Amino acid sequence: MGLRHVRIVLLSLIFLLSIFPIGGNLDAQTPTGALNGVVTDPSGGVIAKAAVRVTDAAGASIDSTTNREGFYEFKALLPGTYTLKAGAKGFAIFTQEDLQIFAGKTQQLNIGLVIQIEEEKVEVSDSSAKVDIAPSNNERRHGGYEG
Repeated sequence: MGLRHVRIVLLSLIFLLSIFPIGGNLDAQTPTGALNGVVTDPSGGVIAKAAVRVTDAAGASIDSTTNREGFYEFKALLPGTYTLKAGAKGFAIFTQEDLQIFAGKTQQLNIGLVIQIEEEKVEVSDSSAKVDIAPSNNERRHGGYEG
């Protein structure tokens, strides 16, 4: 009966190990990097609520917004090459391509936005509307006085 008991315990142990893998979640162990910085205007003032986007080589993107101090941060980025874009109302879009993210490292990239000069186009056309001012044409249309 002792051998049978050992067999049952071993089979139970094998069953439990097959349900709960020893390795755990391997994705959580992948080393990642980070990216952060401050977005400023031409005078050096910080820009709050600026939109910042990082895009990987496969086209997947992550969006962020700067805080009151103009600070943005992207954590847990897989190592690789990224494109970073930033913008705010009244400013031209900033683009940084070929940005390298390394495992275990935090890259810092401060962004200086430049004011966007918008061209305003006003189009004037010369078209005149004809107005018929003859009393005979306007009497009946507008409930004019009939004698």
